[in-house]
Amino acid sequence: MKRILHLILIFIFLTSKLIAQSYIEQQDSLFRFLDKKEIATGALYDRVYPWAGLNITPEDSQIISYSFIQQAWYELILATYNSTNLMTIDSVSTKIKQNTEAGKGISLGYIDYTFNTIDTNAFASGSLYYDEDSILHRGAGGTPYLTQTATYPLISAEGLSGDSAYFYFDPDIKLTNTGREVDKIYLES
Repeated sequence: MKRILHLILIFIFLTSKLIAQSYIEQQDSLFRFLDKKEIATGALYDRVYPWAGLNITPEDSQIISYSFIQQAWYELILATYNSTNLMTIDSVSTKIKQNTEAGKGISLGYIDYTFNTIDTNAFASGSLYYDEDSILHRGAGGTPYLTQTATYPLISAEGLSGDSAYFYFDPDIKLTNTGREVDKIYLES
């Protein structure tokens, strides 16, 4: 009986490994017949689960925490089809640690990244449709993509304590594909 139970567990484990796909793999499978050349930015945000909500217009009162920036950075890297030349969030953490150990203070950096999303009107306009294979296909309508930009400061601290703080703008801590360079970040209290 114990042996049968063990075999059943192995079968369930192997079956789940074969069936399971990551969210990105599932999305890429769904989008496989779409021409990536039409994704002008090289990043399709619909490939990732949008925990950071970069596809939603932020409220004026939105609080930008280091945790939010980490999530946004990670999602943009995953959304990008060719992310080999982009600084990973792990590299950012390493750089922040190096700056802290060197006594440079709280590291500042930024995200300035343009990405595409699928237009919610793409089906109504005929630019996208589902075929009987349940896969997205390109229709005859206009472009099915919208272009959006996420621009956020990165502050490597969740909060400040004490009477003063030292900040260091590290020009290497950036995630950008816009061609714009930031040389200053202004902070207001």
